[in-house]
Amino acid sequence: MDPLTSVVCYIWSEIACAGGIGAGVASLAVILLGGAAILGKISWGTVLMVVFGIAIMFGSAMLAASFTGGVVPCGC
Repeated sequence: MDPLTSVVCYIWSEIACAGGIGAGVASLAVILLGGAAILGKISWGTVLMVVFGIAIMFGSAMLAASFTGGVVPCGC
C-alpha cells in the first residue's frame, strides 16, 4: 500500500469506524443545526439532509458489506 492510500485509510477509519472523532463531530453538528433550526436561522430540511448524510457516512461500511455479502470493511 502506498503512503497516500495508508493516510486516507487511517483518516477514514478514525472518522467512520472508530467512532471517536466522527461521532463527536456528527453530534456537535446535529446539536448546532438543531439549535439553528429552532431559532429559525435554517430550515428543517437542511437539518434532515445533514442527519441523513451522517447516517449514510456511518452506515456505508455495513451497507457495502450487505450488498457484497462480505464482512464490514473498517480496516484497509
